[in-house]
Amino acid sequence: MDIFKFGLRNILGLTLPGAIICFFISYTIFTLFFVLGKMPDLLALMGQMEFLILLTAFVVSYIIGSIIRLNAAQDLDTKSGIANRLQWCEDNPEWTYFEKENCDNLEEVTIFIKKHRANILKDEYEKKLRPDNWIWRFESFPYPIWQFRKFELYHPQAVREFFTEYQSCMGLPDKNPNKEFFNFCKMSIYNTGRNLDDTLVQEVYYAEAFVRYAAGMFTAFTLSRNYILTWLLGIHIAILGWITCTNWRGLEYLSFSDGCLFFLPTVIVLITIVLFWQILKRLEKAIVSRFRTLRLKEVDIVYDSFYLINKHNQTSVNEKE
Repeated sequence: MDIFKFGLRNILGLTLPGAIICFFISYTIFTLFFVLGKMPDLLALMGQMEFLILLTAFVVSYIIGSIIRLNAAQDLDTKSGIANRLQWCEDNPEWTYFEKENCDNLEEVTIFIKKHRANILKDEYEKKLRPDNWIWRFESFPYPIWQFRKFELYHPQAVREFFTEYQSCMGLPDKNPNKEFFNFCKMSIYNTGRNLDDTLVQEVYYAEAFVRYAAGMFTAFTLSRNYILTWLLGIHIAILGWITCTNWRGLEYLSFSDGCLFFLPTVIVLITIVLFWQILKRLEKAIVSRFRTLRLKEVDIVYDSFYLINKHNQTSVNEKE
């Protein structure tokens, strides 16, 4: 395994989400000094402590990123599933098997899946149902029904036969999906992958790291937008009101252009806050819409690697015999 490459990805995966939080905390401090006219003092102080500030920023970003990583990707996967279901129902109004209004009702989604999964697994369903187009949008992680449909459609028959032995472990045909077997597959890959020069282990590591990175960035964007920027907007509106009230009599004698210059710093800050708020909102939406497919790819890689490793071991045993 390329330790440098793996370590760099892990460090960046932890640090970048934390750096987003640190950036907006720093932005808060800068804007307050800017509006109060104390920016030269802040820049002079930063010039004297440049190395210490950079080192502190890196350490704090790493710590915040580690805390963010504790937030499970399951919540984001649930949001992504809702977004994908809504998109499917909007794009296919003639598809009347599920009500669009229930897309965020997980209980109704579970009932719907249980109603159709037996026939989907047996490949016995109405053509209008088209499960291959939507099953992964409705299923819960790690999407066992879709996995078996994928084995049937896109893999050699030996792969489906191999996983049929583990069907009950994956929550089929009549159990709820669970991630215990999925985690077992990952541990099995980590344990036996050394015999394959870690190629498959790297793929699994990188897929998992990217999923966690996307979840971390989403959490960082959400925290920055909902808390830091929202509070900062309120603070600057309050500052604008305070400046207006305390300088009301003096403002009466200012010309329109001088009045605009007087309020310009606060107005600039308010505009940038709104712009940042909109940018973060769009980034959150982009991650939510794509996250389900990222997690599908991770599951695909884990199950395919589990099969290839076990096939390799089985072949080695047969050759020894």
